[in-house]
Amino acid sequence: MCLHYIAFVTDWWNNILSDQMHHELFLALFGHVGDLIDVRSDGYYIRPAISILSDAQKVQVNRLLNLGFNYTILQEFVRIAQTSTSYASVYVTGLSHGIECYLEKYGHKVVQLEESILSSKVVTPIPQLMYELQDFIEIFPELRKLVEMIHPSSCKLAIREEEGQIIEEKTIAGASLLELLHGLSLTGYPRIRKCIHHLQQCCHRILYKQMISWMIYGKLLDPYQEFFVKSTQSNTESGDYHDTLAYRLDLNAIPGSYFPVSIAESIYFIGKSMQILMANGKQSRSSCEVIEKQSHEIVHVMSELAQDKSFDILQVEHAVESIRARVAKHLYQNVVVHANFIQCFDALKQFFLLSRGELYQSFVEDSFSIMQEKPSMKLEETLNHNLWRQTIQDLQLDGDDFAQSTHLQLPLQTFSFRRFNVLDGLEVRNASRERTGKWMEPSQQDASELFYGLLWWNYEQYERYPFSTKIDIQVPSSSELEDSTPWSSKLLILFQDTPVFDADILSRGDTLEFQQEPNTRCLGIELDLRRPDRFASVLIVQGSFHYYAKDASTSGRSSQWKKMEGCSTERSVHIAMHLASGKCPIATIEIQYSRIQIENASNKTQKTYKKGFFIQVNEIPVLESFVDIEQVLDLRPSNEKYWLGLGLGPRLRVAGWSCEKYLLKAFRESNQNLSKNQILPPRELWNHLRLNPKIPWPLPLLFTEDDLQLYNNLFQFCFRLKRIGYALEHTWKVDALRCYSKRNFLLPISALRSRMSYVIQNIQIYFQILVIEANFHKCREEMQASNNFDQVKKFHECFLAALIKQCYIYSRTIMTAMDDILQCCWHFVELISKSGQVNLDSPEEHSKFCSLEQEFVQRLEFFCGVLHHSGQARDLSFLLEYNECFIRPQERH
Repeated sequence: MCLHYIAFVTDWWNNILSDQMHHELFLALFGHVGDLIDVRSDGYYIRPAISILSDAQKVQVNRLLNLGFNYTILQEFVRIAQTSTSYASVYVTGLSHGIECYLEKYGHKVVQLEESILSSKVVTPIPQLMYELQDFIEIFPELRKLVEMIHPSSCKLAIREEEGQIIEEKTIAGASLLELLHGLSLTGYPRIRKCIHHLQQCCHRILYKQMISWMIYGKLLDPYQEFFVKSTQSNTESGDYHDTLAYRLDLNAIPGSYFPVSIAESIYFIGKSMQILMANGKQSRSSCEVIEKQSHEIVHVMSELAQDKSFDILQVEHAVESIRARVAKHLYQNVVVHANFIQCFDALKQFFLLSRGELYQSFVEDSFSIMQEKPSMKLEETLNHNLWRQTIQDLQLDGDDFAQSTHLQLPLQTFSFRRFNVLDGLEVRNASRERTGKWMEPSQQDASELFYGLLWWNYEQYERYPFSTKIDIQVPSSSELEDSTPWSSKLLILFQDTPVFDADILSRGDTLEFQQEPNTRCLGIELDLRRPDRFASVLIVQGSFHYYAKDASTSGRSSQWKKMEGCSTERSVHIAMHLASGKCPIATIEIQYSRIQIENASNKTQKTYKKGFFIQVNEIPVLESFVDIEQVLDLRPSNEKYWLGLGLGPRLRVAGWSCEKYLLKAFRESNQNLSKNQILPPRELWNHLRLNPKIPWPLPLLFTEDDLQLYNNLFQFCFRLKRIGYALEHTWKVDALRCYSKRNFLLPISALRSRMSYVIQNIQIYFQILVIEANFHKCREEMQASNNFDQVKKFHECFLAALIKQCYIYSRTIMTAMDDILQCCWHFVELISKSGQVNLDSPEEHSKFCSLEQEFVQRLEFFCGVLHHSGQARDLSFLLEYNECFIRPQERH
């Protein structure tokens, strides 16, 4: 009887524990744990002390408890996504609604199981519970992994850690989230694939809404900048033209693994087109009807696509392209027909491609003497406002709107600031100048905020030219320094690929941060400057190369200053300083960039060249490194521009800053100066003169900024030929040659000039007639025969591409060979221009002309050979040498 009693009590107690365990199990499935369950960082687990369960049952119970743990993570993720802006993503919010649907299904299922157990009053076996919840056992772990990939700290939500520690981390959103879901959908598990497809549908609904908003209104429904059409916040101007330019297509925001770039470009085009049609609709009733019709079609098509459970990219592409075709047809009437596109196209050809010969002949004659001087802002203003305007008036072009709106620009490649009384050409940020303009220094700041002073030269620089820039720095005098504080600071020499100068450089201890950093690349030379004590006349210098890039661990508006490996001084260099008039020690820092000649170890007669920097202070070498601006900034042949700037550390003064350019072929040997090379002559600096027309809206849709850059490249090429052609003609008419008119020695010089003129004239004829005119008339006829905006745009792009290719603008081999011929012609002009100062009949001058003739023949022979072997420009080869004098020199004798 005693044994029966003990068995009865044991069964009774186990039943109580079993009921309690089931009760706590159901509570734990909703994330509410009791005394029988341990809460750990990686999940919920049954306590090991529970003896009524076998080890196998505990494993099963732990799998069920894992459901509750995942449920807690997902529920907290949904709560934060829907009730706060912590994740800063509408796509994450849409995803949370999809996850919430599965959480609701899970909750209903658990409640039904509990109700069935309570109504049957029978303890349901654990395997039965697992069978009933099998869908969620399979899905929830994958959703938890997804949430943790979106936000790495999401698992901490399950144990109620501080939310502030979570929201600081970066959240995957926008295109990255769509890419992630697309990758997870490629699975062989049906339940998981169905779940991910549902989440994709939730996110794609948001994408469709953004597409509809952009394509109908030309406006963005994108508070967190996740859509692939981005708003440029820097543009604050109003008007139809600036409203359209206020948006750009961000290729990095496109889910490229399944969403083609061509579709995104079409969507971007439709939105811009609707902006134009709406702008015209304010003045035209017919345009209003077109807009209304197109809007209804867009909404209808996109709404049908949004209702599909699967995202069929082929259907999306077909729908978008059909909308684009209809919009392009209406846009053709507004841009090509009503805005007089053909007329503007003719004007571009006349001005940029020098078809207006009388205009540029007169302008070259009037500006010839000015272009022999070194360019400056004053000369640019004189050229632009006096000579250019006067030439237009003389030719009675006052009524030509295009001529009146076009002015000249010259990106100055050299500059010199001895003092800073005048800051023309400089962009100054967080810096101030001394009262009399003796120096520039960082603005006074609080000790807690140390912003570097920034000086940027406003004009673009061309990477092809070697250069030398000198910076005169001034150290505070001993009376300005405290006894116990040795002076130290930093000087930054900056090179970036965009003309956006709104970044701030902030010093945080030993590191530098770029705040409000634009989307740009930057290379920097960092010079650490130290003075051992306030009476020392020695400057201790260390140099290193850096670049800045976005850091994922910081906010999106800040970048870290990264050091380039192997590009720094191995030891400090001690430099003796000089004393200025105010007893302030000064030093001159020189940065040289050029090709560096390197000897081949195996063959000393063979020389190789690599681009690099050489830094010296007071003519004492500090650092030499093979750092290529073109590679670091990722410059292209069509856009080799960079901008130069200085960063001034605390208590650092800059008393002077200058920059000088050298010839393209300039080089130096290792640890040698660049100054022994010839600096770039003034006439070469004028080669970068360009036109800046004002294109009326909406024609910038067809004549984009990139197109105008290509037009300017062609203009500079044609203008160079025009200038040297006139120079050869003009120099032969100088008065100083009249005294030699009866001398026979002028005959070979005259023959050389005639030959040079013949070559230049035939090169001009080839490019103006056989290339420009032929391609222009073909393109114009195709445009007039079309009635589609996209086709007109394509014809224009093909026209520009053909000119760039056939004029060899980006062919370095052909352009270098042609430059050598032009240099020979300019050398001849310089020799003739000195005829009033030297005796041309002297043996020395005669030798110069003989050497020049030999060089010219060699350069011309090489140029013709390059054309012949390239298989291009056979017409040009025929014009230059119809008797094959240079193609086959072996048959000359």
